[in-house]
Amino acid sequence: DSAIKYDTITMMDIIEHLVDPKDIFQNLNDKLKAGGELIVYTPNHNSLIVKITNVLYRMGIKSPTENIFACTHTCFFTTATLKKIIEETGYTILEVRHFHYHIT
Repeated sequence: DSAIKYDTITMMDIIEHLVDPKDIFQNLNDKLKAGGELIVYTPNHNSLIVKITNVLYRMGIKSPTENIFACTHTCFFTTATLKKIIEETGYTILEVRHFHYHIT
């Protein structure tokens, strides 16, 4: 196989914009070297900030909620649903981290 393989592939704020993230995960698996790592960063739609902004959005307060519920987001993940899709596409989860969302 002469295709280039990578030690690490990162997806930072990308997965929520994809039409078929499961297909992308499967394709990226072929691009990783044995023992390679895929790092995924996306909003957790079960977090407190998302719950609060959802209420504000329904009340008509659109900013900064538009950053979270932007029309360019086609998929929304919780920690559980992201773990599920990652494991279903052949990856082993090594670590899960949560970071605070900064509105600014």
